[in-house]
Amino acid sequence: MGDFNTKIGRGRVVDVIGEHGLGQQELQTSHSRDKGDINIEWEKIKDTILEIGNKELGCKNEKKKNEWMTDEIIELMRLRREAKTTENNRYKSIHREIQKKVKETKEHWLNEKCTEIEQLQKVHDSFNIHKKVKEITGNYKKRNTTGGR
Repeated sequence: MGDFNTKIGRGRVVDVIGEHGLGQQELQTSHSRDKGDINIEWEKIKDTILEIGNKELGCKNEKKKNEWMTDEIIELMRLRREAKTTENNRYKSIHREIQKKVKETKEHWLNEKCTEIEQLQKVHDSFNIHKKVKEITGNYKKRNTTGGR
């Protein structure tokens, strides 16, 4: 911030590059102000803002909230989100399909976990049984094993 203030004091605001500066601007204003060009100007501004946003901020990646979620279910959720505003019938059919796949996938995941717990019971490993039950119920928090807190 100190560098910015010194350059302003000397009247060289355009040279300042960085968080507070005006240098290297991506958005250029147009000199043509005809009424027919307003939509073209808007598209240019919108594209520039989106391009800079994607370049600087990146895209938000969908994160699996549960272990049993598959990429197919996440993709269906994205399609459902897109169809929600425009096509009500398509939205409902995608929603039903998601519910069906979620139910099947979660059931399969729970069966696998129960099988693992049964195997641990056969070898009398109560520590890992407790750990698996905590994972299934959602109360399990992985501890930091690096030694530091």
